[in-house]
Amino acid sequence: MQIPQVGVLYAKGHGRVYSTFHLISLCVGISSILYLVPRIGTYGAFLAFVLQELVFRFAINIYCKKKCSIAFFDKRVLVGVLFILFSFLAFRKIDNSLAVIFLI
Repeated sequence: MQIPQVGVLYAKGHGRVYSTFHLISLCVGISSILYLVPRIGTYGAFLAFVLQELVFRFAINIYCKKKCSIAFFDKRVLVGVLFILFSFLAFRKIDNSLAVIFLI
């Protein structure tokens, strides 16, 4: 999904910055997959993807605020992603505790 800041970066000749942020976020994603997946399985892959996306979007946002002065339109998306992440983890915690209760 393209965000408005990416278009502004390309229009102002900052495509290299976009590529750098993308490469950094990919490194974060790969390293978090290598760390999280062996420890928590499929949930680790989900968390790694969310972390990668958040790093990329925050990096673009911070750079654009300094160089391009464009508003950040993804606040709702980030709030939604964080809400889904926390509710997912909360239900996982509840589900695990219910499984223990039913096993006893």
